[in-house]
Amino acid sequence: MVSRLEKYKNVDVVVKAFNQIPNRKLVIIGDGSERKKLERLAGKNIKFLGYRTDTVVNEYYQNCRLFIASAHDEDFGITPIEAMAAGKPVLALRSGGFLETITEDTGEFYDENTPESLLKGLIKILEKTFDSHTIREYATTFSTENFKEKMKAFIDSIMK
Repeated sequence: MVSRLEKYKNVDVVVKAFNQIPNRKLVIIGDGSERKKLERLAGKNIKFLGYRTDTVVNEYYQNCRLFIASAHDEDFGITPIEAMAAGKPVLALRSGGFLETITEDTGEFYDENTPESLLKGLIKILEKTFDSHTIREYATTFSTENFKEKMKAFIDSIMK
């Protein structure tokens, strides 16, 4: 998980869920006003790394099993796209911009902002098989180059 550690990001829900499954490791990269509270709440299977450089974050993306995105009504959410660019599936709260960026081929949703719902989603995503090449290919649809091409095509179409 890569996130600002603020209340609206719902990291506490993820921590509470992973506290129920001590055999599963959770790594959280990021910092914020909720960090100390979250660290006190977390079991031994949860590791907080704080702020890390893009290079280190990318290494974690490359080596993780899956990525978790828990913010409610996130506008877009770049971190799930970054994880997908590394070929990793995403488990996300069914909300906001995640609905526009995550598909059944690239991840799984959980429906409610509760540890129980997250755990159900975790079981579903771990039972599925994902193709890392397909996930990486899909992530390219959000690239800067693709955005520029689509924007140019849109502008050209309305200028005619």
